[in-house]
Amino acid sequence: MTRRYVARRTGKRDLAFDGILVADGRQGCPLDGDKHRRHTIRIWRVRVASEEVDSYVVEAGYESAWDHELTAYEALLCDSASQVTDFLLERQPLGFRGYPDGEQFARKQARLQADLEAAYKALCTQVLNEAFGPEEIR
Repeated sequence: MTRRYVARRTGKRDLAFDGILVADGRQGCPLDGDKHRRHTIRIWRVRVASEEVDSYVVEAGYESAWDHELTAYEALLCDSASQVTDFLLERQPLGFRGYPDGEQFARKQARLQADLEAAYKALCTQVLNEAFGPEEIR
């Protein structure tokens, strides 16, 4: 059954719509014990009034409890599962700062960035499979 939702967008007006939540996932950064940084992804199936087929709203966010790192969200109305996939895989974590500038932090910063990227990709796999099932090979 459909209900009213709002997908958040940093720097733009939020998207309000009626839909069905088909995937909802959160993935923290393993490096900091999943406590301070995490990615969120939600996908809804919607029926746009002018269309006869289902569309999808996808919201992807980066949430941080660290000073000087911003929480930020992006959301998009998509026509297909492949457009949802492209949106998720083309974006990078928003608001990420990590360690202070300087040579002494370079290795830690690289490891943190790699961990965040791996956690985000794992979350993408989880929510895409939840929303659309595995990709069929034909």
